[in-house]
Amino acid sequence: MCAHPLAAPDPSASPIFTCLIPPLASAQRTKWHHRVCPVIMTPENLLTCYKTSGVNVSEHCPCGSGLQYSLCCESYLNGSALPATPESLMRSRYSAYVKQDTGYLVATWHPSCHAERFSASIEESYPHTHWRGLTVLSSEILPDKPQGYVTFFARFTENGRESFIHERSRFLREEQRWYYIDGTFPPIGRNDQCPCGSGKKYKKCCGQS
Repeated sequence: MCAHPLAAPDPSASPIFTCLIPPLASAQRTKWHHRVCPVIMTPENLLTCYKTSGVNVSEHCPCGSGLQYSLCCESYLNGSALPATPESLMRSRYSAYVKQDTGYLVATWHPSCHAERFSASIEESYPHTHWRGLTVLSSEILPDKPQGYVTFFARFTENGRESFIHERSRFLREEQRWYYIDGTFPPIGRNDQCPCGSGKKYKKCCGQS
């Protein structure tokens, strides 16, 4: 468990991020235009930014947002924007697992977790783990603390065996940046609706032994 003293939020913070936009017409996408966006880069703001740039997009984002990857988590993983909310960070971390981006996962854990010690075990899991989908059940930011929560359900296959993670993740905000710090596992009754979103009872779905 990671321990960290919560600091008071700074309501006057108004970060400005630089959005990296590929050139409109170029066979070799090796140079980038820099566009200063005076807003926090939420998926919606990124969508507006990219629409006006004429970027060609195709791949759907692994996080399940419904947006193209280039309009969603890609800008977080490549370092051209910071997630503006705990949910955006959580979704980007899921995408990082899918994309096998250990560096991003380590960098978005809270520093008090010393996540670099997890690097080897994370990378060892990549060849045997296939992520099959993410469902975000709820998200919230506390009004009086730089702290937020995201409850999610993620399905995966490990060594050919189906499994899942159902977690209420906790996030802290420091210096205008969100970090993942820890999480708890909400109980699921066998007759509850399965949190995977199938509409079935848990015992008839992901809770089958």
